[in-house]
Amino acid sequence: MCINKNLLFVKIRLNIINKKWLNLSLRSGVYWNIALKNKPVRYTAGIGLNLFRIVFDIAGAISSERVRIQDAVNIPTDVKLSTSLGLTF
Repeated sequence: MCINKNLLFVKIRLNIINKKWLNLSLRSGVYWNIALKNKPVRYTAGIGLNLFRIVFDIAGAISSERVRIQDAVNIPTDVKLSTSLGLTF
């Protein structure tokens, strides 16, 4: 658990493969904005792959709050997705 300014985080990371030349990790978590009482919880997930010096990462977050559109379709009010590709020296 971690508090960073106004955000409260709870997260877990699991290294599926952890070798010097290959690392595969899964991440999951949840965070709250504790400064704003009406803000919903955000759920997070990610996967990272390090192969030699190449680093690839995909992460996402989704809100627990839903909004109704059209007849009976409920969608999250906030969805985030990020990817990165890098080279370490």
